[in-house]
Amino acid sequence: MMYRMGIWMLLEGWLLVANALEILNKERFLVLEGWSFQEFSSVQRNSLKGQLLGLIYVVQDMRIPIIVANTIVIVVELVSG
Repeated sequence: MMYRMGIWMLLEGWLLVANALEILNKERFLVLEGWSFQEFSSVQRNSLKGQLLGLIYVVQDMRIPIIVANTIVIVVELVSG
């Protein structure tokens, strides 16, 4: 029997990735690895590192929408079982 992944599970997966990027600590992790915001200004923005740095900083700025999305997912999971 094949397991079918629906759009809801795909959205939950992306939310988990957003949560993982959200909790990265700038001082403890990003700066030590050379991924600071100052580094972002000198890196080519079309490179993979530039794209990842941009994604990390955008996700960290979207704290409130991620909290709301987490709340919605929790409520839907509780209601649907």
